[in-house]
Amino acid sequence: MTKKKGKYISEDKELDQAFQSLAGGSPKKEKKTAGKAAIIITICAVVIALAVAVLAGCMYLQKESTTPILSNVSVAGVDVGGMVKAQAIEAVEKSVGNGYATNDMVVKVLDHEVTIPARCSGGELDIKGAVRAACRYGHTGTSTRRHKEQQIAATEGYRVDLEPYMTLDENSIRSYLAQLGEFYSSTLTQSTYEITGTKPSAEDIAAGKADQALVIQLGIPEYGLNLDALYQQVTDAYSAFTFTVDGECEIIAPDPVDLEGIHKEHYIAPVDAHLEEKTYNILDGINGYGFDLAEAKKAVESTAYGEKVTIPFKVIPPEINKEAFTASLFRDTLSTYTAENTSRKNTRDVNLRLACEAINGLILNPGQTFSYNDTLGQRTAEKGYKPANAYADGQTVDVIGGGICQVSSTLYNCVLLADLEIVYRINHSFASSYVPLGLDATVSWGSIDFEFRNNTDSPIRIEAYSDGGNTTVTLKGIDSKDYYVEMEYEVLSTSRYSTTYKTMAADNKEGYKDGDYITTPYTGYKVKTYRCKYNKQTKELITKELEAESTYKKRDAVICKIDSAAQAPSGDSVNQGIAGSGGGITGDSGGALPD
Repeated sequence: MTKKKGKYISEDKELDQAFQSLAGGSPKKEKKTAGKAAIIITICAVVIALAVAVLAGCMYLQKESTTPILSNVSVAGVDVGGMVKAQAIEAVEKSVGNGYATNDMVVKVLDHEVTIPARCSGGELDIKGAVRAACRYGHTGTSTRRHKEQQIAATEGYRVDLEPYMTLDENSIRSYLAQLGEFYSSTLTQSTYEITGTKPSAEDIAAGKADQALVIQLGIPEYGLNLDALYQQVTDAYSAFTFTVDGECEIIAPDPVDLEGIHKEHYIAPVDAHLEEKTYNILDGINGYGFDLAEAKKAVESTAYGEKVTIPFKVIPPEINKEAFTASLFRDTLSTYTAENTSRKNTRDVNLRLACEAINGLILNPGQTFSYNDTLGQRTAEKGYKPANAYADGQTVDVIGGGICQVSSTLYNCVLLADLEIVYRINHSFASSYVPLGLDATVSWGSIDFEFRNNTDSPIRIEAYSDGGNTTVTLKGIDSKDYYVEMEYEVLSTSRYSTTYKTMAADNKEGYKDGDYITTPYTGYKVKTYRCKYNKQTKELITKELEAESTYKKRDAVICKIDSAAQAPSGDSVNQGIAGSGGGITGDSGGALPD
């Protein structure tokens, strides 16, 4: 292997000698001459390249100075679009001038701010360099790059970044920003509170005395101000030639004070003037006690972290006192109705007066139910009630308190017209003369009652009186309805009565005379009543609803015939007279009412 290698070397030498022989000289000398030539050629190439570069630079500078800047390109807030280089430099210098040397930078973070004086910022701007960047934008680089930059300028506009052409005193700026860091470098502290003073008694509250207060020590949040990020914001502002910065700062705030929970724990609500449910007396309002929740929230919101805020407790008067409640309570007439008495018996007048006195002045609170029997109680002679006509087992008899159904029926009509809720109502066995068909309400102690409910939002007072046997009932309250009520009835069928005669002696113990009614007749009816609501403004019908169905029995007439008297009137003449009087509701029949 070594020999072979020596052989190769020997062959190389021989080839080298042959080359030298052909070249006519020593190989070493030829190599030296070729090296010098290469150096000379290289130097010439470099000189030529430099000459070309200088020429190209001169040509570019000439082009840069004469080529207009793209539209929508700005430098330090100055629109230099369409200007050539010299014009742009002049425009920027005129607008900016020594702006960095005269404009202070205001940096605000949350509630604090710091001002960096212009003299301390060290701000300087290489205007020519910045304008040169504006001139190059969209005119240098590859065709793809130029096209892209031209599109940006045309659609979005381009602002030259001033940072490469600007100098700032970083240490000075950071020293000012550090002042903000002192405000926003803290550990989270939660808020606390206490109730000071002595809780007042009910007597003290009634007298308006209160000395307690809610004292809140607001906590301190934990701040996370990044000074490096804030410095970058300031640098960006200088680069954009703007001199205000709103810095960002992360905050971990203390938990909010549970004002609503504290308020609920210590609050005593005031009570407005109202009616006592059992006695119906007007009770005056009662003071409340506590602090104003809305005012407390405002006070806390306007207090800085770490500060104390004191919220006083106070006596809270009711919204409606006794005087105001009384004045507005029964201001409106909800309804009124009068029923005329057709009876000729004075004892009935006494009963009507006593019944009216029993319900007069009665007050019903919202939701309360009225009972006629419970209000009047049992009708007895001890209470002053007198015997008067009433229905009993289909007959008309005198009973203590007879006739007071006229009052319950009058009240029933008032309740309907006031659009109150009927709880319980029964019609009479026979039709009554003092109210229209279907609009009567019979009562009987221990069995039949008339009940209704105050289904409004305000108390209602009953006013009732009797005058000469006529009864008038009025309901007073607060009328908030936009409609009024009228009642209508429809007769579905009629049952006519017949007439018979009873022969009696002239000196009969009952004292009947010839032609007197022994039994007063009544026509029977089936009736439907409707509650109709009309718009107060337009008088148009809003609704018509079925209120009740009432059935009245017929009762045949029995007439006395005296043997020794003149000829008694014929049945036809009697029947004709009764029919002509409205179907048999005549004479004393209006007084024949059940208790």
